[in-house]
Parts: sequence; structure tokens; C-alpha cells
Amino acid sequence: WIEQARWLHLTGITPALSDTCAQTVRAALDRARAAGLTVSFDVNYRALLWPPQTAGAALEPLCKAADITFVARRDADALFGVKGELGDVAHILHDRWGGTVIVTSGEQGAAAYDGTTAYHVDAVPTTLIDRLGAGDAFTSGMIDQLRAGAPLETALRFAAALAALKLSLAGDIAFVTRAEVERVMRD
Repeated sequence: WIEQARWLHLTGITPALSDTCAQTVRAALDRARAAGLTVSFDVNYRALLWPPQTAGAALEPLCKAADITFVARRDADALFGVKGELGDVAHILHDRWGGTVIVTSGEQGAAAYDGTTAYHVDAVPTTLIDRLGAGDAFTSGMIDQLRAGAPLETALRFAAALAALKLSLAGDIAFVTRAEVERVMRD
């Protein structure tokens, strides 16, 4: 299945579940790289699953192997010892990992650095109903736009709008249309 795909997205939750899961994630990543797929990785740290030092050591090689890495600013600090403004964190982690690094920080927005240009997008103001799933909505918005060939800055704006819409909905899935996301981007 991996060889038939165009993109592989992995999350840091899976390797935390067991050694077998960690080995499976690495094997999938290696197979995707060999097949020429784009690989994205969301650190998605969960403190209930493992301590930060263990997680950081296990996840850093996956971050280095991915084309695109998503990391929350709080996780960049806790797992990898990187603090600072969003753009600075993205730049420092890019220097360590390569690829494109996207750093999120809720109400402070998100930043990305691809080795050439730094980007920042403010969070879209919204009425908070439920935080659950907002990070996944952001990530899926980024992947959707990047797969479609959108520039990184446009993808960030789309992802921020999708995350804002998700925050305004109950539950952990953003049941919205593309038109609704685009309307939020225009407002």
C-alpha cells in the first residue's frame, strides 16, 4: 500500500504505544522514503504515554527523516530543548532536522521554515467550543493544500482557518466544507 500512495503521514503517538509500533512506524517511513513519497510527521507528544526525554530521543530521528515536521512550540521545548518565538523555533529545528518545519502555538498562530523562507500566520479568532481535534484539523489542512501544490504560506492560512472552524465545533472532527474554510480565509 505504501508504494501505491503519494504521501505518508505519521504521528508521534504511535511509536509511544509499544516497541513494535515504533518499529512499524520506522519501517513505514523507510519504505515511503525508498518509494519517493512525501513523508510528514506530527510530533503530537502525549505526556501520559512516555516521558519527554524518552520521547525526544525516539522521535528526533523520525523528524530528521520526514520532509515536513509538525511540532507544537511546547513540545519543541519539552522534547528537544528549543525555546523562543515561533519563527525562531522553526528555524532552529530546521537546522537540526532539515525539511520543512511547522511550529504551532494555539492563539499565537503558526510558523514554518523551509530552509529558504520563514512564514508566520496568526491564529484566526473564533468562538471556542471544543479544543479536541484542532491540531489534527490544522495538520490535515496543511497536507491538503501542500498536496494540491499550494505555496507554504497559503497552506498555513488554510490550515489556520480550518483549525479555527474546528475550535468552534463540538467533537474531535471538523465537519466543514472547503467553501467554509475559504470564507474564513477571506474574512
